Amino acid sequence: MVTIRNWRAATPVVAHDNVLRWTIMEQQDTPDFPPEFSPLHTISGVALHMMSAGKEAESHDHDDVEQLYYFTRGRGKMRLDDQVYPVREGDTAHVPPGVEHQLVNDGDDWLEHLILNAPGGSAGVQPAVRNWRDCPPTVGHESAIIWSIFRHQDAPGLPPEEARMAGLTGFTLHLMQGRRNGDYHHHEDAEQVYYFTRGHGQMKIDGQLYEVHEGDVVHTPARIKHQLLNTTDDWIEHLIITAKVDSP
Repeated sequence: MVTIRNWRAATPVVAHDNVLRWTIMEQQDTPDFPPEFSPLHTISGVALHMMSAGKEAESHDHDDVEQLYYFTRGRGKMRLDDQVYPVREGDTAHVPPGVEHQLVNDGDDWLEHLILNAPGGSAGVQPAVRNWRDCPPTVGHESAIIWSIFRHQDAPGLPPEEARMAGLTGFTLHLMQGRRNGDYHHHEDAEQVYYFTRGHGQMKIDGQLYEVHEGDVVHTPARIKHQLLNTTDDWIEHLIITAKVDSP
């Protein structure tokens, strides 16, 4: 079954001292979370965070969770253990388990970022920050321009700055120009989450058409065929997060 939810439909809470958090989707059987928005298998959480100018979050770590921070607005600094990285729109921070991290908004605008969680990985892996603009583009799914930001650490033939993840297998940015369609395909043993950052169009999922807009999160389970259709003259931009599932 497909699940579609816009982050604006979630109720915000305050987290990490100064962060507004919208929890969009969670793993199956998550306590005290609406079951209709808990479709995830391996991916354990999708949330949008915002922090106002001049604020900082608490410093913390996660013993057994790998995280990705994708920055969609603003600029700031992110401390990952003893290293401080400048971060801005388009950056992705890979935070392995056990890495202490803290976000500081030293800009003059809101700092907005998507956070993705997955179990897996081990302590001692070095964190990294990578902007999609520094990644070489490819063309796939017939008409999508794709930037592969991070892949699984066991993926063959990739540079070490890209092959870093343990719980997730792919994190990519896609652009599709107006009036183009992707191919109709499925993944035998992987679930995917689409997060739309620009534009609107339609997704064909298991034979049905759904409208998708900026801010929507779409979960496509393993073995379910899906296709993106750009029904407008503008570009569609979206992230795709991929993770293997043991029991589709």
